[in-house]
Amino acid sequence: MLRRAASLMSRLPRPLLVTILAAGVVLAVLPARHPPATALQPAGHAPATALQPARHALATAFQPAGPRAPAAAWPGRHGCGGGADLTVEVRSGGRRRVALVHVPRGVRRGAPLMMALHGAHADGPFMARYSGLSRVADRAGFVVAYPSSLGRPAFWDLTGPGDVAFGRRLVDRLWRTGCVDTRRTYAVGVSNGGGMTARLGCELSSRLAGIVVVAGGFRSLPACAPDRPVSVLEIHGTDDQVVPYAGRADDGFAGDVRAWVDGWVRRDGCLPQPRERLLAPRAEQLAWGPCAQGSAVEHIVLQGGQHAWPGATPPDPGPRASISAAAQAWRFLRSRRLAHAPAG
Repeated sequence: MLRRAASLMSRLPRPLLVTILAAGVVLAVLPARHPPATALQPAGHAPATALQPARHALATAFQPAGPRAPAAAWPGRHGCGGGADLTVEVRSGGRRRVALVHVPRGVRRGAPLMMALHGAHADGPFMARYSGLSRVADRAGFVVAYPSSLGRPAFWDLTGPGDVAFGRRLVDRLWRTGCVDTRRTYAVGVSNGGGMTARLGCELSSRLAGIVVVAGGFRSLPACAPDRPVSVLEIHGTDDQVVPYAGRADDGFAGDVRAWVDGWVRRDGCLPQPRERLLAPRAEQLAWGPCAQGSAVEHIVLQGGQHAWPGATPPDPGPRASISAAAQAWRFLRSRRLAHAPAG
């Protein structure tokens, strides 16, 4: 091919050949003014919002997960342990509400039930991917329900009655399967979902044996008057800029985290002085007890931690977490149970 090109060039008139060679030299030394757009973007063409700091509750990290799992009867022909993700629908407040339910393969009748509430701008399928709770459930043998909030963008309503009613109806719907333990039902949530979980702990205390709140906001929550002591774990980073650890006076969402934890210490009748230990590098655990009716209160303070779910997939921005929120949630909740099965 090179010989053919040289032959063709030799046949060109000399003035034209000089012009072509000169143009080639000029083009070779000019800098590229418009490099390909993809060279300036992260691999995978992440949306621009993924590179911006989160102002609302993990909003930039959270994106709806896409198509839902198929609706299916549960228990099915294989009994309670079908080993599937399925969509459960309930009617609440005159609206159709949904939750993704993860049922580990081989799970036994009477398995614990955990509700996991996503943050703002997300949905249940996203929380399933992001939190790692389904992997823990597969190992430990509990069922996880990932409900989805309403709105565009999606938020849990921390002050109105609608999402509390939805939580109650979802729990009742799953109890009726006969596959889960009504004495070992829990709620877990992150960010806006953490605030909602905090509210469920107050208003569904007759149904929930314990709650875990990660990076939650508490300032706008209604007054808390549970029917019984509730075991509570709160996990929070000291460098959280979305829901600051010490709260923020001009923000209706962010409240003082330690003040919220101390409120549960009083409600649960715990001894006021916590036991302190280093749980992992940069992770300090404070534990109160004994508390009334076998309840417990714990707080994990992540030094330098940001607004995140520790151990998330993919990892949240900021320092790498030294703990897994999913593993800590189950570690705290697995021994909690109501003294008596709820009346209904």
